[in-house]
Amino acid sequence: AIMVTLQTTPPEYVELDKRRIKIRPWMQNVLQVQFVLQDTAFSEVEKIDLCLWLMVRHRFFLRFLSYEKKAKLLEAIIQKIVSSGQKASGKRLMDFEQDAWAIYAAFIQVYKIDLHKTRLHWWTFLDLLRALPEDTRFSQIVGIRGQPLPKPTKYNADERRRIAQLKAEYALRPTVNSAATKEEGLRKMAEMMMAMAEMR
Repeated sequence: AIMVTLQTTPPEYVELDKRRIKIRPWMQNVLQVQFVLQDTAFSEVEKIDLCLWLMVRHRFFLRFLSYEKKAKLLEAIIQKIVSSGQKASGKRLMDFEQDAWAIYAAFIQVYKIDLHKTRLHWWTFLDLLRALPEDTRFSQIVGIRGQPLPKPTKYNADERRRIAQLKAEYALRPTVNSAATKEEGLRKMAEMMMAMAEMR
C-alpha cells in the first residue's frame, strides 16, 4: 500500500485523459463515499454522481462528462487515493461507524485533533489511526476483539469469563454498512467501480 512519506505529501489530484483534476481526499469524504457505494437506495448512476460530488474539488465540469467518463474518473480516485491508502490485513477488528466515538476520542487524547473540525487526508488519517497507542480506548477495544479466548484449564475459568464478556460487549454488529471497513470496504469499492466501467 502507498502511504504517507516524509519526502512527499499525499496526492490531491488524479488524471483523466491527461488532465489533472483536483480532488477532496479528506477522511470525512472518503467515509461518506464508502457508505454511498454500499447504499442500495441509490442507482449506479446516482452513486457515481454523489461520490464525485463528494470527492471532486471543482465540480462544474462534471455536468459535461458522460457516464463512462464519470465512472472512469471515480475509478481513478478510488484506485489512486482510496484503495492506495489502505493496508491489507486479516481479520476484521473495527468498523468506522460503530467505533466512531472511540476513534474520535483517541484522536483528541493522543493528537489533540478534533475530527469534526479538522480536514485530514485519507492516508494521513489511516496512518495516525494505525499509530494510536495501546492506552487509548479504541486500541483496547480492537485488542479485545482480536484476543483469542484461552483454552480452558482448571485455573482460568474467571479469566475466560471476563474475556468472553468483553468480547461480547464490543463485538462488531452486523449492519448494512458493516463491509465499509478498512479491511474490506475499499477493495470492494474498487472492484465495484471496475465492474461498472466494464458494463458500459
